[in-house]
Amino acid sequence: MISGRQPKGDVGRCREKEAPSRCICLARRTRMSKASAPARTILIMDDDPQLRRLMKRTLEGMGYLVLEADSGETAASVSSKHQGRIDLLIADLIMPRIDGFVASARLLRTRPEMKLLFVSGYAEISPSVRKSLGELKDTPFLAKPYTNSELLEKVSEILAHSPGTQ
Repeated sequence: MISGRQPKGDVGRCREKEAPSRCICLARRTRMSKASAPARTILIMDDDPQLRRLMKRTLEGMGYLVLEADSGETAASVSSKHQGRIDLLIADLIMPRIDGFVASARLLRTRPEMKLLFVSGYAEISPSVRKSLGELKDTPFLAKPYTNSELLEKVSEILAHSPGTQ
C-alpha cells in the first residue's frame, strides 16, 4: 500500500496498481460525505477519559458536534446548559454513583427526542447488566472494546432513523 497526501489535506491510501486519480476520488468522496451530513449533536457519558477523548475525536472527524460528561451528574448539567438539540446520548452503563441506565432515564425526561446508544465492557460478564439490557432490547448496544468503524456505523444507523436538525 502507498500512503499519500491528497489535495486539501486529505490522506488517501491506494494499492500500488490503482491509479492515483482513484485515490483522489476516494478522498473527495469521504470529504463530501462529511460536509453533506446534517449537523448532529452527540453527548458522550463515560467515566473513562481516554475513551471519551477517542470517541470525541472520531465523531468530530465525521462532522458531529460532541459534548462530554464523565458522570450522570455532569451529563445532566451539560444537557441543561446546551441550548440546542441533543440527537444522541452514548452512555456507558457501568459508572460510579449513577449508572448509565438511571442517568439516561433522567436525561430522557427532559429530552425525549434524544436517541440512546448504550456501551459497556461488562455486558458479557455481569448478570445485572445482561438482565437490564434484556429488558431494554430495543435500545442499541455496543460492546466494548469496539473499533472506530463499529462506533461510526452504529451512530450512523441510529441517527438515520431520527429526524435531522433544522
